[in-house]
Amino acid sequence: MRKIKFRGFSVQQDGFVYGDLITKGGHIWITEENGSNLIADENTVGEFTGLYDVNGSEIYEGDRVKVKGSDQAYTVIFETGAFKLYRPDGIQFTIEKEDVLEIVGNIHNNQTVSQPDWCTYLDAEIPVWGCWSLLNGRVTGEDFCKGC
Repeated sequence: MRKIKFRGFSVQQDGFVYGDLITKGGHIWITEENGSNLIADENTVGEFTGLYDVNGSEIYEGDRVKVKGSDQAYTVIFETGAFKLYRPDGIQFTIEKEDVLEIVGNIHNNQTVSQPDWCTYLDAEIPVWGCWSLLNGRVTGEDFCKGC
């Protein structure tokens, strides 16, 4: 049985906190193993997949991973009852236990993306469901996005 655990970026500390998830008083709280309760930014909360990457690191929703033998980075999402790998072209597939994954980042760190005024894609800068070209730094101008 996999361990149910969550991660969220603490609004009280500068970094992620890990533990149980509690919703109370209009806030999302993470209770760490040492018993401390910290408020987490609800937009950064992700569940532990129960899987570890090649370096032994826990894999969470929102992590960017590479599959062994591929240069493509995927985002880990949870949808329709399963953890999946999401590609920038919109294709997604369920993570299999035998997949050899390596964490290369996450969607929450180093996000300096802002939606250009000319972009009509609804919430384009929102991680996971937004515009993959914008989030991955591929947008080079308005002409790049025609037909979006």
